[in-house]
Amino acid sequence: MLQRAQIAGIFLGPADGTLLSLGTYIDGLAYGVKSGTVFGENPDAGLPTAQGAMLIFEPQNGRLEAILDSRLICMYR
Repeated sequence: MLQRAQIAGIFLGPADGTLLSLGTYIDGLAYGVKSGTVFGENPDAGLPTAQGAMLIFEPQNGRLEAILDSRLICMYR
């Protein structure tokens, strides 16, 4: 059985353009960081409101294993 994830997050910037980052660690499985921006006015310019990516690192040496578009993460959440 996997251990409970350690999770920490930050929110930076003004309400109309915010950076959100959430980091996690699961012992023996992986480190991960999901970062994205939320810009409420983006749809007026034909852009998505939220954009971001998730980085996955292996736990033994911290090697980057994957970069995932955050839209994929949200689709399967």
